[in-house]
Amino acid sequence: MLMQLLRHVHYKSVGMAMMVTLLLDGLSGILLTLFMGRKALTPGADHADLQQAFEAVVQEPSYLGASLLLGSATTVLGGYLAARMAGRLPYLNAAAYGALGLILMVLMGSPDSPWWFTLLGLLSTVPLALVGGHAAKRQGGAAGGSAPRA
Repeated sequence: MLMQLLRHVHYKSVGMAMMVTLLLDGLSGILLTLFMGRKALTPGADHADLQQAFEAVVQEPSYLGASLLLGSATTVLGGYLAARMAGRLPYLNAAAYGALGLILMVLMGSPDSPWWFTLLGLLSTVPLALVGGHAAKRQGGAAGGSAPRA
């Protein structure tokens, strides 16, 4: 059953959606860190001071909350893009995007993140991707047919 489903995943769409969202996640992370860490930066700070300031900023609850919101938004967008670009089976392609996101989160996740942050990320990735797939289906960009577009 799983192998039959996997044959219908439009991997190119899932991969392209993942690349877009990884780029957005990286950019939003940089901007968020610069915005929230600007107070910690002092003129003449050396590399060690900057590293210490960065480590303090990324552990602040406000940073973690904003990061969670931005990450959730890009996950919904990724599910939407995967479903929309695939053209068919929006929920399957959005779920495949979410599953790939889970795999990357486990492989590349930060061991310094609080347990609750990691848990929320793991539990919400696939459902948020499916929200994006649902939006694509409602918009009419992804039909409910049985095979993906070539």
